[in-house]
Amino acid sequence: MSAQLRLLVVGGYGTFGSRTIGLLKDEPRLHIIVAGRSHGKAETFCAAQEAAAVLQPAAFDRAATGRR
Repeated sequence: MSAQLRLLVVGGYGTFGSRTIGLLKDEPRLHIIVAGRSHGKAETFCAAQEAAAVLQPAAFDRAATGRR
């Protein structure tokens, strides 16, 4: 079995990110981390996809780190 390739898509459930994931989700060697400001929206997006790749929701908000 080959190792999975991990890919982080920031803004993954948005317009551009969701299209990118749509092109990649049928590749079983990928583990795609779908990240955005809302973990709930990322979870909902991942649950709605039929994918050969592993889709993992994640929260990612640069502003929440305290840096401006």
